[in-house]
Amino acid sequence: MACPDQDVWQQGSQDQLVNDAKWLPYTPGERMFSLGDPASLRTAFENHDVFSIRLSVPDDAEGILHAHHSAVHETAAQDYSEEILNGWSRLVDAERVAMHRAKMESDKSIISFVAVDASGTILGFGELVPPESLGAIYVAAHSGRRGIASALFKTLEAKARELGMTVLRMKSSLTAVPFYLKHGFHERSRGTHRLASGPVMACVNMEKRL
Repeated sequence: MACPDQDVWQQGSQDQLVNDAKWLPYTPGERMFSLGDPASLRTAFENHDVFSIRLSVPDDAEGILHAHHSAVHETAAQDYSEEILNGWSRLVDAERVAMHRAKMESDKSIISFVAVDASGTILGFGELVPPESLGAIYVAAHSGRRGIASALFKTLEAKARELGMTVLRMKSSLTAVPFYLKHGFHERSRGTHRLASGPVMACVNMEKRL
């Protein structure tokens, strides 16, 4: 498989690219480098730490579920009990994949993007639910702190503006509150969310005006 970021490397030297931009502009489907300051961007170049963002398709169902399971059971484990974690994201098996694939095929109300690496492995995903909801952003624990969640949010926010949305509202997990505050959301209230399996998890109602 050809490396899709070869053209980027041919545009200039590593130093020039690092000095010219804090993060390289991109549009969904284009190759991008991890966000961060010039030092972390240089590290990204050296480690070939690249990913791309594109619209999701039903064939992504299994990868999306694995990223979701990792984010829930590893990243959020510090804030929630095992009962909540298991109710939030159960083991990924063939039945669950088939169900999620069917939902992706039939439910057109959700606009979903995925972040993938050069091999096509899904690292994270984000969902937008017009007219006013940000559904979720999840990144697999092993892919954290690479700018993937920020890139997914920027993509979703741009899509929301394109659709004429004027506000984004969501129920954030306790774990994700600092991330959303960093990206311009404010806390409206503390609340709870009942999981499909029954347990009730603590959450934070958040909002961002566009």
